[in-house]
Amino acid sequence: MDWEEAEARLESVAAGVFDRQTFRLLPRKAGQSVNHGQVPDWDREEFDFRGSLEFNPPGIASERRMGADPTGRGQMVFFEAVVTAATTEWPYMPRRGDLLAHGHDRYKIEGVDADGSARRVFQVNRAR
Repeated sequence: MDWEEAEARLESVAAGVFDRQTFRLLPRKAGQSVNHGQVPDWDREEFDFRGSLEFNPPGIASERRMGADPTGRGQMVFFEAVVTAATTEWPYMPRRGDLLAHGHDRYKIEGVDADGSARRVFQVNRAR
């Protein structure tokens, strides 16, 4: 077994252990103008996937996520939850602003992180 085969096997085992909940990706795009909210993105298909949902993740300190206020540098950014999933079989990668449906709940993707593996971490807040 070479390195790629071993990594693929490990990814499969991790998905079997952690990805136990069903989600549906609801792609979104900007509305007609800045005064309109986001609307469904019919150019990207909705799809179901299995993943894990964890509430109250620890805060994340990241310069990428800092706001326009220069005094806010170094502050922690908090999300209500994170969704993790193996993404190798997905038709496309979700992006910030897309919604994840989990049962009757909807979560808005606020950030997407990759760690070099086939799994992605989606920082989410409840959609209002």
